[in-house]
Amino acid sequence: MKKNMKQIKQETQHILKADLSNLEDKLFTEKINKLTDKFLADRFLPDKFLTDKFLNRKALNKQAANFPEKRRLSYQIINFLVNESMAEQEAIRALNVLRVDYNLRFASANTNIEKKALILQFAVDLGASASRIKGDKRAFKRWFGYDVVLERCSRKIARIEYHLVFLLNRLGVIASKALGSVSDKAEQERILNRINIEKTLKPLLAFSGDERVKIETFRCMTRIIRTLPSQVKNEIIEEEIITFIYRASLDVRQQIWIQCEAFDLLSVLDPDSFFQAATRRLFNPVDGDDLFVRRKIIQLFHDHFNNEKEIKKFIPTISRDISPFVRQAVPGVLIKFLIRQTSGTQNEDIVSWLRHILFKDFSPKVRAAGLLAVASSDDLILLFTGTVSDLIFDHLSMEKDPFAVRVSFKCVYDIINTLNTAGHHDGAAAFFERQLPVITQLHKTAKSLSVRRWAALTREKLLIQTDDEAKDLMEKLAAIIPHIRPGKKKRLPKSWFKNMDDNSIGRILCVLALEDFSLGLEKGITGIFLFRGERFGFRVWRFLHEFFSPSPDKRQGFSHITGRKYFGHLRAPSGIGSELTRTKVPGEPLYVDTESGWRPYLPLVDDAVGCSKTVFLTRPVKIYTPEGVTKMYSPRSLFRRALAWISLTLGFSKHADFRNWEETSRENPDNYIRSLRKLGFDIQFEGFAVIPPQKDEDPSVTRFFAFGLPFFTPDVWTRFKYYFFSAYENSLYELGLFSAALLFFFLYKNLSLSHAVASARKQITLVIGGWGTRGKSGVERLKAAVFEALGHGLVNKTTGCEAMFLHAFPFGKTREMFLFRPYDKATIWEHHHMIRMTQKLKSKIFLWECMALSPAFVKILQQQWTRDDVSTITNTYPDHEDIQGPAGINIPQVMTNFIPKKGVLITSEEEMKPILARDAQEKKTKIEYTGWLESGLLTPDVLGRFTYEEHPSNVALVLKLAGFLDIDPDFALREMADRVIPDIGALKVFPVAPIKNKKLAFINGMSANERFATLSNWKRMKLDSPDYENTPETIISTLVNNRADRITRSRMFASIIVEDLSADYHFLIGSNLSGLMGFITAAWDEYLEKINLFPTETNDRNAGLSTFRQVAVKLRIALSSQTVINRAKVMLNSLGAKLSQEEIKTAVTHPASLLENTTLKNLELKNRAKKTEQIIHHIEKLKKQNKEAEAFQEKIKQQPSTKALEMEFKTLVTRWFKQKLIVIENVHATGEQIINTICSHTPPGLLNRVMGLQNIKGPGLDFVYRWQAWEQCYLAGQNLLNDREPEVFEQGLNMLTSFQDYGMLCRDYLINILDQTAGKGIAQTEKYQAGIALIRSNLDTAVTAIKNNLTVAGSENSIASKITGMVEAVLDAGDAVKRRKIADRIYKDLINERISHERAAIELKKLNQRQKGGWLAG
Repeated sequence: MKKNMKQIKQETQHILKADLSNLEDKLFTEKINKLTDKFLADRFLPDKFLTDKFLNRKALNKQAANFPEKRRLSYQIINFLVNESMAEQEAIRALNVLRVDYNLRFASANTNIEKKALILQFAVDLGASASRIKGDKRAFKRWFGYDVVLERCSRKIARIEYHLVFLLNRLGVIASKALGSVSDKAEQERILNRINIEKTLKPLLAFSGDERVKIETFRCMTRIIRTLPSQVKNEIIEEEIITFIYRASLDVRQQIWIQCEAFDLLSVLDPDSFFQAATRRLFNPVDGDDLFVRRKIIQLFHDHFNNEKEIKKFIPTISRDISPFVRQAVPGVLIKFLIRQTSGTQNEDIVSWLRHILFKDFSPKVRAAGLLAVASSDDLILLFTGTVSDLIFDHLSMEKDPFAVRVSFKCVYDIINTLNTAGHHDGAAAFFERQLPVITQLHKTAKSLSVRRWAALTREKLLIQTDDEAKDLMEKLAAIIPHIRPGKKKRLPKSWFKNMDDNSIGRILCVLALEDFSLGLEKGITGIFLFRGERFGFRVWRFLHEFFSPSPDKRQGFSHITGRKYFGHLRAPSGIGSELTRTKVPGEPLYVDTESGWRPYLPLVDDAVGCSKTVFLTRPVKIYTPEGVTKMYSPRSLFRRALAWISLTLGFSKHADFRNWEETSRENPDNYIRSLRKLGFDIQFEGFAVIPPQKDEDPSVTRFFAFGLPFFTPDVWTRFKYYFFSAYENSLYELGLFSAALLFFFLYKNLSLSHAVASARKQITLVIGGWGTRGKSGVERLKAAVFEALGHGLVNKTTGCEAMFLHAFPFGKTREMFLFRPYDKATIWEHHHMIRMTQKLKSKIFLWECMALSPAFVKILQQQWTRDDVSTITNTYPDHEDIQGPAGINIPQVMTNFIPKKGVLITSEEEMKPILARDAQEKKTKIEYTGWLESGLLTPDVLGRFTYEEHPSNVALVLKLAGFLDIDPDFALREMADRVIPDIGALKVFPVAPIKNKKLAFINGMSANERFATLSNWKRMKLDSPDYENTPETIISTLVNNRADRITRSRMFASIIVEDLSADYHFLIGSNLSGLMGFITAAWDEYLEKINLFPTETNDRNAGLSTFRQVAVKLRIALSSQTVINRAKVMLNSLGAKLSQEEIKTAVTHPASLLENTTLKNLELKNRAKKTEQIIHHIEKLKKQNKEAEAFQEKIKQQPSTKALEMEFKTLVTRWFKQKLIVIENVHATGEQIINTICSHTPPGLLNRVMGLQNIKGPGLDFVYRWQAWEQCYLAGQNLLNDREPEVFEQGLNMLTSFQDYGMLCRDYLINILDQTAGKGIAQTEKYQAGIALIRSNLDTAVTAIKNNLTVAGSENSIASKITGMVEAVLDAGDAVKRRKIADRIYKDLINERISHERAAIELKKLNQRQKGGWLAG
C-alpha cells in the first residue's frame, strides 16, 4: 500500500513511543519528535535533493511510497538507535578528554590573564557562541570562573548521558518487540546482528560515567534476551558476558540497582547461575541496601516455578530473613506454590510456612502484608476457600496488633466480595458464618477501642454483603448519592423500600455514610427523601458564642453565625469529617485517637438543639452507626422544649465539652447524656441484634448512656490594613490624567506578566504541586529525590522553615538554594518568578509547594498560573483558622481551590475526603487516595534509612504518585531515602552530645506548629509515657521558640505545655515571651479549675490521693525517697565515684556531707568541688519536692476536705509547675547561649532529651545550626575511630581539619576522640599528627571565642550597639534594594550558566543572613 511522508512519520513516532510509561510519554514527546525528524532526515534527505524545495518534496513522497513495511521500518530504527548511541558514547569520551586536558593546563597556568584565557577557550571548545563569550568576559567581574566552565562541561556530559539512556531504553523496547514478532531463527539472528550486543552494549557494562547508563544497559539486554528462545540465547551470548553479569550480581560494591538488574538479566540468561547467585545472597544477608537485592531475588522466583524444587529450598531462609521489608515479599511465593499444587498433602509444608508468616512473624507489618497477599489472590480463594477461611479465623483469634487486625477485617470483606463475584455464594455465606463469631467477640472485648469500632463496621458491611435485598438497596443508593449535592435532597421511589424496616434502612445508610457525607432519610406524605450532608444556617448559639468571644483573628468575609441543621428522622452520621485538632468553634466533631473516630453514636449538641425546636411531638430521631441505633426523643411539653433550647443555646460550649470526654478524664463518661436527660430529652441506645435476640453491644459505648470533656482554645491573630495618603492638593484634571496613566500601566503590566507566565507554563512539560497543613514541604522534597534518581531535570520550589528552591539539570545532582525574599516576606509573585525561571533553566519538571493561604491567592496560583498536571494534598488539619477557618470543616473547603481542573489529585487526607472528592468530581479531576493501609505497611527498616524521622504518610503519598507515574515503588522508596535533602525543620534526632559531665540530646520538632502534629511527634519519640521513677538517668525538656507575630500559636502552645506535655523543664525562647508566659498562666489557671482534689462530695481520701498523685506524676515530681536516691546515685556515678548504698542514702539525707566525703576527695577530678556542689544543689531540690509531696499526702489522709486544703493543693502544684519554666529573655540569644542555659539546668551525669517546639525562625534557627554542626563533627569523629579503613580515617581527619563551625557541643567529645586517635598506629605519621594538632588548635580557638561571647552576652545593650542599630535601620532601605538587585543578578547568571550552583547557594545564603540584621556591625 502506498504511503505518504506523514504516514511514515506517524508510524515512526508510534514505534519510538512503544511501552513508554505515563511519565516518559509526557516528558519525551519533544525528544521523540526530534529523534523522528533526525531519523527521517538521515533516511530521506540525501544532498542532491536539498537544492530544490519542490524537487525535494516530490522525491520524499516518491521514496515514502516505496518505503518497506512496518517491520522493516523497525529494523531501520534499530540501526539508527545503535548508530546514535555509538555517537553519543564517542561524544562523552571526547568531552572527558577535553576536561582532563584543561584541568592540567589550568593547574599549570601562573597568571590570572593566562587562567582567564584558558577559561574562555574552554568555553569556546564547549560550544559557546561569540555573543556568549562576550557575556562571559563581563561576568569575570562577578562570579564567573573556572568552576563555572567545569560545571558547563559536566552538564553537557550529563545531558549526553541522559540522552544515551533514552536511546538504550528505546533500543531495548523496539528490539524486543521486533524479536518477539518473528519466530524464524535466521530472522532473529539478523536482528541481533543489527544490534551487535558485543560492540554496542558490552562496553557500556563497564561505563565509567553515571551509573544509570550501566543500569539501563542491563535493562536493555534483559529486554532483548527475554524474548529469545533458549537455543538462540546459548548461541549468541558469550560465556564472558554471563560471567561478568554473575560477578556483578554478587559484587556488593556495585550500585544497588546494577546488582538488581544483573539478577534480572541472569534470571533470563542462565537460571542455574541465577540460583547459585541467589543462594549466596539469600543465605548470607548483610545490612544496608542488600535488602533491596534480596527482595528482588524473591520477586524473580515467580518466573521460575518450573523449577519448584530449587525454589523450595529457599523458603525456610527467606521466611526468616532479617528484614521485614524482604519478608513482605515471601507470601506471594508461597501462595503461587499453593495455586500450582492441588494435592492437600503436598500443600501442608507450604501452608505451615504461610501460617508462620501470618501468625508468628514478629513484625505486624509483615503479617498484614501476608494477609493482603492471601486476600488479593482470586485463585487461592476459589481453590482453597476452606484453608483461607481457617487462616483468617485463626489470625483474628490470635492477632493483638491493631493495624494487623484492621487489615484482617479488610481482607474478610474483600474475600467475600471475591467469592460473590465469582458466583460462589454458598462459599461466601459459609466464610461469613465462620468469621462472624470472632468479629463479634472482638467488638465486645478487644483491648483497643479502635479495633472494636472496626469490628462493628466490618460486621455491618458483611451483613449487607450477604443479604441480597440489603445489597440491592445499597447498590441503588450508592449509585444515586454522588449526584446529590451536599446539603441537598432527592426524592426516592417508595418501591425501593418495600418490606424494609427502619433498622434495615438505617444500617444500610450508616455503611454508605462511613466514608461520605452524613445521610438522612425522611418518610413523609409527599414521599421519601434522601438528604446528603449537613446544611448550615443561622444558629442563635453561634451568634451568642461569637458575640461574647471577640477576637481580631476571625476570618474576614465569612459568616461566623452558622451551625449545622439536620433533616430526616433516620440519620447516618459520616464516619469521618472530624477535626483532628480542636478549633475555637465549639460542638464540631472532634477526632478521638483512642477510638479512631469522633463517636458518631453520641448525638452532637446541634442534634439536640434541632430536636428541641420541634413544635409538635413526633417520632424520635434515630441515629444509626455500626455500633447500633441512638434514639433521641425531645422533651414532652412545649414549655420543656423551649427551656431545653434556651439552656442548650446559652450553654452550648459546656455541653460540647461534656460530649468530648477523654479516657484520661476523671469525670464520668455519661455526663453528656445525663445533662441532656436533665433537660427533658429521652436518649436511648440499642446495639444491633446480630444473632437474635442477643444484641452485639460494646460496653465502651453503653457507658456513655448509663454514663463525658475537652477544652477549647480560642486563638488570636492581628491583621493590619494600610492606607495611602497624598501630601499635596491636585486638580481634577491632573488627577484624571494621573489615574488614567496609572490604570494603563497597571493593565499593561498585568497583561504582560500574565502572558509571560502562560508562555513559560506551556514550555514546562510536567507540573506537580503540593499543599496541606502538615508535611507538604517534606513531600515536595521526597518528590524531588525521586525525579533526581530518574535523572530528569527539575526545579522544586519549597517554602518550609526557610524559603528554598531545589534545582537539578538532567543527570545532575540536586542543589538547594535560598529563595530570596525581601525582609523575609512572601508574596505570590515569587511563584510567578519561579515558573519563568524554570522555563529559562530549561527544566521539564516543576514541583512546587503552595505558600498561599487566602483562597483568592490559591486560585490565582493554581487555576490561572500553574494548572497542575498532578497535585498532592497531604492533609487538611486545622491551622491558620483566621484565614481558612474558623471550623475544621472550612479548611478542606478552602483547599479545594488547589485541586486542578481535568488533572489528577493524590491525597492522604482521610477525615475530610468527601469534600475533596466532591470538588474533584465537579472539576473532572481524577482523585486517588493513600491512607492508613499504605502508610501502615511501611516497615521500620526502610523508614530507618531516612536520616531524619520522616512520617510514613508522606512516604506513602509519594509512593502513590510514583505508582501513578509507573515508577517502580522499591526504586522510589530507596532513592527518596538516599537522595532527599531534608528541610531544616524536619523531625530529626541528633546524636547525644556529652558536655560538662552531662549529656544533651536534641529532637528537632520545630516544624510542627499545631497541636495534632506536635503531639504525634511527641508520641513518635516515645516521650508521652516515660517511667521517670524507673529511668533516673533521663530527664525531658522542651524548647519552645515563640514568635511575636504568631499569637494564635502562642496561645495554642501554652495550652499544649499545660495540658498535654509532661516534662522536667520548659525552656522558652524567642520574642514576646511575656505574652507567652501570660498565655501559659491563663492555661494553667483553666487547667486547675477543672481539677478538684476531691471530685465527689463524699470526701473520699483515696480519690484525693489519686488526684494528687496523678498531677504530681504529670509534673514528674519524686513521690518516693527511693526516686531521689536513684537519681543521686546516677549523678554521683558520673564523677567516677563508687559509693556504697549507705553513703548514697547519707548523701540524700545530708547533701552537704558530700563535700567531706573521703571517696570523692580522693578522686583525681578537675573542678571536683564545683561538680560536687552542683550535685548537692540538685539533690536538695529533689529532696525538697519529695518532702513537700509526702507531707501533703499525709494531710490528705488526716484532714477532711476543705477549701483551704484545695487551695493549698493548687498553690503547691502551681509552684512546682512554675519552677519548670525557664525564660531566656534575650530575643537575639545565640544557639550557644541557649545550649549553655539548658546545660546549667541539667543535673550532672543525666541525659536531657530536649524537644524543640512551635517555630524554628529567630533564635531557634541558630540553635538548630549548632546541632547540625555537632552532627557533622560527631560523624567525622566516628571516622577517626575507624583505623581499619585508612581511607575512612583520612576522610574524617580531612573533614575535621577543614571544619570551621566548632561549638561547645563538640568540645568534650572531640577531646576524647583526639586523645584516643593520637595513640593509634595509623596516626603515627607526621602528616596525621600535624592534622590532629591543627584540629586541637581550631577547637580551642573556637571554644575560647564562644566562652568570651557567653561572658559578655549582654553587650548587645551597649550604647555603641544601639547607635549602630539605629544607623543600620536608617540605611537598610537602601541596602534592601541592593540585596534585591544582587539576588536577581545571581538568578540571571544561574540561568545563563555564569555562576556555579555551589557559588550561587553560598551567595544567596549570605544575602539571606544579611537581611536578618547586624550587617553594619560586621
